Amino acid sequence: MLCFCVVPDRSRRTPGSKKHVSCDMGLKQFMIPSEGDPVENPQYFRKPERQLAKAQRKLSHMKKGSKNYIKQKVKVARLHEKVSNQRKDFLHKESTKLIRENQIICLEDLQHKSFK
Repeated sequence: MLCFCVVPDRSRRTPGSKKHVSCDMGLKQFMIPSEGDPVENPQYFRKPERQLAKAQRKLSHMKKGSKNYIKQKVKVARLHEKVSNQRKDFLHKESTKLIRENQIICLEDLQHKSFK
């Protein structure tokens, strides 16, 4: 078990903010703060999963090195990048919200048993 506290920079906090929060990171919910509702874990990969599977199937039937192969490879890469950017945006928004609302942030990271 690892527990650590973060004290945000004064310039990034809301003036007069004296609150503190402790967050429990979960598997089903993304985060469960000590005050407030749990933050659900967004599953950004579920929606474009079929599009990605179709694009990858189409790519696998093409001859490697051809112009159409290269174009299809770019389409697959764009789908992967879109999912990655959505995840980064979510993390950025949640962390910014926590920093602006609280003076002290405590996080707990548990070691989960891996499934075989």
